[in-house]
Amino acid sequence: AALSNEKLEYCIRDDEGENISYKNSNWCELTALYWQWKNVEADYYGLFHYRRLLSFNHREGVYNEIDLSDSVRTKHHLNQNEIEKLCKNFDIITSPYFDIHPMGLDNQKLTSYDFYCRDHYKSDLDKLLQIAKKGNTNFYDALVQSLQEKKACFGNIQIMKKEYFEEYCSMLFSILFELESELDIKEYDSYQKRVYGFLAERMLNAYVLYAKSKYQALRFTELGLVAVYAFS
Repeated sequence: AALSNEKLEYCIRDDEGENISYKNSNWCELTALYWQWKNVEADYYGLFHYRRLLSFNHREGVYNEIDLSDSVRTKHHLNQNEIEKLCKNFDIITSPYFDIHPMGLDNQKLTSYDFYCRDHYKSDLDKLLQIAKKGNTNFYDALVQSLQEKKACFGNIQIMKKEYFEEYCSMLFSILFELESELDIKEYDSYQKRVYGFLAERMLNAYVLYAKSKYQALRFTELGLVAVYAFS
């Protein structure tokens, strides 16, 4: 909101309270994630964006929908009662994990590390690893492990119970803020300047591994992804 003149009366703005709204060009949807972390008191927190939502009626797959009509909402159980009922059964929920491969080359499976280096700057990811290594050793180990995986969830789309969300955000933003102080992205194009959003996707995958190891009774699931082309 800090970077736009649009006034959306039906929306909560991410430039109120403690916020990083002005960083949106580089931090993408993380400005909304940060706003929740600092300004909302809730039992569960989550993030959907760019017309991508989780389906609360399907555990896998991608569902392309023309709009978000009543029938689509019913199909994916997008109502408060169904959402609350499902969330109560889990601590962490993510979008589906997909095989990692270049667009159109389904048989060319890549590790998360190699895929990032193919599309972005390897030096940024390596610097992230250096910073993470100075902090929580177990999280660093999970980050290294996740970067060698050939499956991942994307988009920073997740729902977490409060205690996991707060731990995740504390790790995520402390590492990324330190990284921001060390990176010079002035010469990056507008796509590559979204570096912190891209790196956060890898950190979400790492946090899921970290939490599964640390909390033996962790209740985790994936949900199907709903891609909506227009809102009605």
